[in-house]
Amino acid sequence: MLLAGAAAFVGVAFAPASFVFGISDRADRRAYLERHARSWRWGQLPFAAGAVVSAVGLLCLGLQLHGASGAAVTVAGVAAVLASLPWVEHCRQRAVAIDDFLEGRLPGWHFVIFCWGTLAALAVTGVALLGTELPSWTGWFVLAATALLVAALLRFRDLPPFVFYIVTGVLGAAAL
Repeated sequence: MLLAGAAAFVGVAFAPASFVFGISDRADRRAYLERHARSWRWGQLPFAAGAVVSAVGLLCLGLQLHGASGAAVTVAGVAAVLASLPWVEHCRQRAVAIDDFLEGRLPGWHFVIFCWGTLAALAVTGVALLGTELPSWTGWFVLAATALLVAALLRFRDLPPFVFYIVTGVLGAAAL
């Protein structure tokens, strides 16, 4: 599930409709989304689903691990699932209200909860993985990646969400 969620999210992040994030001119962004409105709307489904599936994958990983580490990753998975729900609503709003998205009128709190909740879940997971049967590099990787993402979020006040799914995708591959 970690790999499937990561694949869905990262795949759509690099789909043509998502190129709108690289366009700085407002008129060009609007024209681009008008040409790609259908793929933009449909693309919000894998954005939302990828977040939820990855979070459930983290929960499932926790259930497969033993002892306190397993319990900690399970709690982190629950936190990640809860953090993904505002993101799902944000994706729904981006799909149905393209003008509001383009004009920056969508509420920002959905993304803030999603980011900080996911980062907290990853931090707990990284610490907990150090006490499991998984290779120790997995815990260190998750911790280092989380620290870099926190620093980037504090510095730039934004993150491209696909970065979370690179971390969960690597974790999913390691867990196999």
